Amino acid sequence: MTEALVGLFEALHKLPQLQELKLSDNGLGKCENTERVMEALIHLSQLKTLNLSKNHLGECGNPETVMEALCGSLTHLPQLETLDLHGNYLGECVANLLPAVAHLKELALWRNYTSPGVKERLELAAKVNPGLRLYISD
Repeated sequence: MTEALVGLFEALHKLPQLQELKLSDNGLGKCENTERVMEALIHLSQLKTLNLSKNHLGECGNPETVMEALCGSLTHLPQLETLDLHGNYLGECVANLLPAVAHLKELALWRNYTSPGVKERLELAAKVNPGLRLYISD
């Protein structure tokens, strides 16, 4: 893990009252142990806005593992309202988010190159949760 990621990982443990975290365009998908950063989010129980856009998470060694770690953390973030994952090239991995995002008000997933089937599932989830604004255009 790079020094910057070690610092981020340690800082997240010390910020349980943090309400907004913007980590866009930081190359997280190109680092080792990206899933550890996703797991560290679990400590941010007051987080309302999380921006992980343009980190190329779909290009990391194992995007499914990263998404599993992110989904695991999301289930422990009851205050989270906005999740921005646009521009991560996650493809079919975005379907893994469905069980973990039921409480969101806004979910940005454009530029993730999902199949029409995954888009339909996401749109259906948005209909079940009428308070969710979903952005999925590629």
